Amino acid sequence: ILSGCATDPQKKENETFADENKFSYTEKQDGTIRIDGYRGTKSNELVIPSAIGGKTVSEIGSMAFADAFGEDDATEKITIPATVTEIGDHAFLNNSGFKQIVFESGSRLERIGYSAFFGCSGITSIALPSNVKVIGSMAFADCSSLSGTFTLPTAMTDYGASAFVGCDNLTGFALAASNPHYTVLNGVLYDADNT
Repeated sequence: ILSGCATDPQKKENETFADENKFSYTEKQDGTIRIDGYRGTKSNELVIPSAIGGKTVSEIGSMAFADAFGEDDATEKITIPATVTEIGDHAFLNNSGFKQIVFESGSRLERIGYSAFFGCSGITSIALPSNVKVIGSMAFADCSSLSGTFTLPTAMTDYGASAFVGCDNLTGFALAASNPHYTVLNGVLYDADNT
């Protein structure tokens, strides 16, 4: 997989580029991989790899896929591997073209960063893994095609301001199970003491 890799002198010192998969990435201090960008062919479905060069992909970095998939692009579905624990700030910013985000079974995702899916106006529904703890501010802002009731993860401890602002077709929220930090009454999300 790593044959033919080259280091871009304008990138961080240990960032490399996987020609075969068309992902630029950085090896983190813990030995796992952060995806930093994508320059590959746009087909109907993009499956983000769970490993590159034998090392686990644990993070999708800030701005990694920002503005990568417009309305005229072929990619409609993106699959995020179970190994990813964090989606960085602005990671999928302004991708109006794709309609579906799928998290692999057994997902370990815990954090969705600030404006991670801001402006992804084509997404019609999304099922978050139950162990997501943090949904950053404006994480799903202007995802205008989201509709119905949005089910929030059981493990959620931090819900950012305006996380769903501009999602005018959402009718309410639900919690996947009881949560010590939040509650839902008549589709409205409150903190645990209903204030």
